[in-house]
Amino acid sequence: MQLYKRIDHGTMSGILDRLPLGAIPFPVPDQHLPADYQPLVIARQYQPREVPFHWRNHQRPSAWVVQLTLAGMGIFADDRTGRQIPLPPGTAFIVPFPSPTQYWRAEGSDWDFLWLLAKGPGIAAHATALDAAHGPVWDLDPRAPGRRLLHALHEHARSTRADPLIAAELLHRLVHSLWRQHQQPSRCPPALARALAAAEERLDDPTLGVTDLAAAAGISPAHFARQFRAHRGFSPYAWIIDRRLERAMELITTTRVPLSAVARQVGMPSYPHFCQRFRRRFGLSPSSLGRA
Repeated sequence: MQLYKRIDHGTMSGILDRLPLGAIPFPVPDQHLPADYQPLVIARQYQPREVPFHWRNHQRPSAWVVQLTLAGMGIFADDRTGRQIPLPPGTAFIVPFPSPTQYWRAEGSDWDFLWLLAKGPGIAAHATALDAAHGPVWDLDPRAPGRRLLHALHEHARSTRADPLIAAELLHRLVHSLWRQHQQPSRCPPALARALAAAEERLDDPTLGVTDLAAAAGISPAHFARQFRAHRGFSPYAWIIDRRLERAMELITTTRVPLSAVARQVGMPSYPHFCQRFRRRFGLSPSSLGRA
């Protein structure tokens, strides 16, 4: 089975000798046009748990990579700090090649992700500044402009009318959307902050609900629900479920706690209900992570 293809693409010379099947090179811009933001290649890639996958960036040819987890789990490591960061769905990173970083598929998990390689003085300057100000890893929820723009780049590359100028504009907007996300103040109201802190302490309690969060905030449930939605963009109930599942993923990937006990520790009413919610959130079952 051929897993990789060779391409003859002048823009890609020295970037990658081989590309995964399904990788799409962008059209080459006119040589007389500025190329401050130049997308090179984009792909959606699936790494099954049976196939080793570990990408070291220390000696890669010069480029920038933006990578977003769609399903499953990866791990990002920054060798400068020794820190390892889980990459669940909705998590992205942007780093240069070469750099003292690496990433791999988490043990026992498949990994489905979307990645983009790009170059140019514009993206280099802004991505370097973003890394210094924010760090390499980003949370991109489904409504995040950066996430939508990365998908838009993928769709545009797949189009028979792919245009290097449009691709460059999409990349420019993606980078600037990350700046806006970084600079946006949280402005979390004190009452809401109290409720969130209280909820974190009670995620193992299956009775935890909106009324409890409102009581911790010291306001009525109706007022709390409106304030929460205005600040977060979704309901308190949806947040509770999401935090339970994120805590479950953390326990599964960092401890040896049995899955049935994980379900109890995150307040799920039953193991089947937990599995259903987990699959809906992460795109894979808890048992697929190699746990019993």
